[in-house]
Amino acid sequence: MGCAADAVEQAWAAIHTEGTLTIDSALLVGNRRITIQLSSSTTVAPFTNKLASINAIYEELAGLANVSTTEYPLRIVKIESGSLLIDVLGYPRIIEIIKTWIEQVVACFWRNFTTEGKIE
Repeated sequence: MGCAADAVEQAWAAIHTEGTLTIDSALLVGNRRITIQLSSSTTVAPFTNKLASINAIYEELAGLANVSTTEYPLRIVKIESGSLLIDVLGYPRIIEIIKTWIEQVVACFWRNFTTEGKIE
């Protein structure tokens, strides 16, 4: 599991560099959708790194769950620049795990690394 944890850690580092995160998931024809919004990426490298990071997380989790990424590939629904909006479809359980994981990591960062999170 060290390899998977390392991949997830590297992917999160690439995704969370800056910006806000909005996640919306809805069931779509055997797939689940996840929409991630981050601050602007005006050059190709950061933009592709973030998309590749989401794909790396998806592939690692699919491998752990014995889900074929050939049968259930991560599909791009929409990409917008300005503020980076990535909208993708994938295997429902894997997308739900990613959604839950991101929500928990963001909550952990908020609780531990913001002034608002430390106020009780």
